[in-house]
Amino acid sequence: ARNGTLFLDEINSMDISLQAKLLKVIENKTVRRIGDMKEREIRCRILCALNEAPLACIENGKLRRDLYYRLNTLPVLIPPLCRRGEDVFLLMERFCRELKGEFVLSEEVKKIFRTYSWPGNIRELRNLAEYFCFTGSQVITVKDLPPTFQYDGIGTGLSYCASKKAEYQEPVLQPDTALWKQAMREQGLEPEEYW
Repeated sequence: ARNGTLFLDEINSMDISLQAKLLKVIENKTVRRIGDMKEREIRCRILCALNEAPLACIENGKLRRDLYYRLNTLPVLIPPLCRRGEDVFLLMERFCRELKGEFVLSEEVKKIFRTYSWPGNIRELRNLAEYFCFTGSQVITVKDLPPTFQYDGIGTGLSYCASKKAEYQEPVLQPDTALWKQAMREQGLEPEEYW
C-alpha cells in the first residue's frame, strides 16, 4: 500500500483463500497485523488489474464472484494492442526514441501491424522495436521482420516470412557482415558476448 492506496496486480492469479481474506478486509475495513491481538481500522483505495476477462476468471474458478462485484466500483477497460489502431505506431515511435534507434516502418510493415493480433501485447511491440534497432536498417521492410514474427494476413499464427518466401529471397548473411552484428558493433557491443 502506498499513500492509502492498495495496488493489486493481476488479482485473478491470487490464491482463492487469500481472496476470501481480502474480501473480509474490504467489507469490515479492518486488518489485524501479524502478532497483534486486535483489529485496526483502515482507510484505503484499492486498485486492481485483471489480465483476462473477469467473467471468464469467475467461471474458471480463478476469481471469487463476490470479490469481483465488491471491487467493480469504477471499472476502466484498457483495450489490447490489437484494438488500438494507429496507437501501435505512436508506441513504436516512443520505443524507438527510448532505445535511441533510427528507423521508420515501411508502408507494407505498417499494413501488417494494423491487422496483426499482437498476442504478446505491448511487450511484443517493444521487443520488435529493440530488434529493429539492431538490424541497422533505416527503413524496416518485411525482410527485416524477425524470423519468429508470426503473421498470415489476419495474425493467426502462420509465419508471414515463410508464406512470402517465393516473393522474398532469404538473405545470405556472412558471420561478420550480418546487419545486426554491424549495428551491435556500432553501439559498442560484441555480438558473441550478446549471444
